[in-house]
Amino acid sequence: MHYAAESGHTEIVQALIETTGVNEKDNFGRTALHWAAENNRFQVVELLLNAEADTNLQDFSNQTALYRAAWRGWDAIVRLLLGHRAAYHVPDQNGKTALDSAVDNGDPTITELLLTAILEDGENGTNEPAVERVLKSFPNNTWRSFYGEIMLWAARNKHRTVMELLLKKAIQVDDQFEDIGESTAVRSTTGESYLETIEFILEFHHLKPIPWGTVDRQRAQDVLQTALSRPTPDGRIDVVGCLLEAWSQYTRAILSNAAKNGRLSIVNHLLEAGAKPAEYGLAGAAREGHLSIVNRLLEVGAKPTEDTLSKVFRRSVFHDHPKALEYSKIKNRIREALAVEVGE
Repeated sequence: MHYAAESGHTEIVQALIETTGVNEKDNFGRTALHWAAENNRFQVVELLLNAEADTNLQDFSNQTALYRAAWRGWDAIVRLLLGHRAAYHVPDQNGKTALDSAVDNGDPTITELLLTAILEDGENGTNEPAVERVLKSFPNNTWRSFYGEIMLWAARNKHRTVMELLLKKAIQVDDQFEDIGESTAVRSTTGESYLETIEFILEFHHLKPIPWGTVDRQRAQDVLQTALSRPTPDGRIDVVGCLLEAWSQYTRAILSNAAKNGRLSIVNHLLEAGAKPAEYGLAGAAREGHLSIVNRLLEVGAKPTEDTLSKVFRRSVFHDHPKALEYSKIKNRIREALAVEVGE
């Protein structure tokens, strides 16, 4: 069977499966799957897999069929084997895996297949050296389409070496990546509450406080909103606190922007973190008809002005406005607050 598999004689392999067994080894410790995979016999490999050939049997060099296919550069065979859950992390007698073989050969196609398998596998701490080697062995932009996923994978597994390599080679705090929905590394790791990663990224870029540059207040607010709105509460507040500390000099501006846009959860957390309510934050919330935020800001001592009252009054007279009732209530609350100020 081994010779038939090596030579691609599908019909002979089919006939022999029933008599010799699909996982029989030869003098090299190899199965028919080893020989078919190494020699790019796709149909034979498919036949053997359907006959439940063991993808992870090792020969006398501790090499699997996946290793042999990766070493020879047969990407279709590698893809087929991975689809049948071939183990990509099995080392041979020299300690090298299929991924090492692909990297040694400078084969980006097979490296990509194996890298994807690692990332999809999620939490596997043994793969950090492999991913690290991939990043070191190819030009900077080779894996740009994977940078977001690699950062998230490294964050989940607390692989600081991989994160540092990415930050040194490619990722800036502002970069947006297609593979994570046009998000940034900071925003994505914030959303998944990876506090250590957030701190690491900020410290690496010396971003305490962040020199925003092209990063505007709306984007800061979006990051905070993401951190506060995820369904998993564990660690979420700590992440937000970390971001607020990093962005302390922008806290008032972010609060005002959040108030104007009706983001009560952000307003509350900023206030709890010690932010002082600015008058223009109250004015923005009032003009947009955000009653709950107006009440909250007044409650913590925001000072209304006659100008704010005047603008809200003008809006409250349009009874067909969808927020007419809110504007009427806001007008009354601001009047009350102004009357208290006068009385004091």
